[in-house]
Amino acid sequence: MMLPPANEDAPPTYELKYVVGDHQFGEILAFERKSGVLWYGDKYSPEIVQKYPTSGEGLKITAVEIIATQTTNVGTLVVTRGGPGFRNVEFTLRAFNTYFWTYNIKVFGKIF
Repeated sequence: MMLPPANEDAPPTYELKYVVGDHQFGEILAFERKSGVLWYGDKYSPEIVQKYPTSGEGLKITAVEIIATQTTNVGTLVVTRGGPGFRNVEFTLRAFNTYFWTYNIKVFGKIF
C-alpha cells in the first residue's frame, strides 16, 4: 500500500507505551503483532480488541507491551480479561481524535 505524501502542516505524532505485568528472567517473546497504518477521517474513536494467546500448553503470560503511535496524546488501554500470570489476555486499545494510528503488541511469557 502506498502512503500519501507527508503533510508539512501535520500535527506531531505521539508514541504511547503501555506495559502490563513485569518482565521476568527466562521469559520468551510468545507473540507479536504490528498493525498497518490506520487512517480515520473524522474524530471517531477507534477501538481495537485483541486476544493473545488463546491456546498454548505450558505458557504463562508475564508481560504485555504495547506501543501506539498516533496524532494525539490521548489513548487508553483496558485489560478486560486475564493478564499476567494467566494464559489468556484480552485487552482493548482506544484512541480519541486521531487521524493516524499504528500499534505494535508484544506478549511475553514463560514455559513451565
